[in-house]
Amino acid sequence: MLKFKEEIGDNERKFSKYAELYSSCPSGKRQGGALGWVPQGSMVYAFDKVLFDKNMEERKVLGPIQTEFGWHLIWIRE
Repeated sequence: MLKFKEEIGDNERKFSKYAELYSSCPSGKRQGGALGWVPQGSMVYAFDKVLFDKNMEERKVLGPIQTEFGWHLIWIRE
């Protein structure tokens, strides 16, 4: 995951491509990693904590984050 994060850098197109190639999440994989808008509290705790942390930067790869579903890289558009 750290290798992917480094390779993606701050390139949203690369993030989408890597999600399509490597993600095991069916919904995210089909949409280049895009999950759309999600309300706070709707994701598992570790994922939700990153999504709604006001100190996290937008338009950067965040993570890796581990949940019971595996490891994740997160891209916050806005």
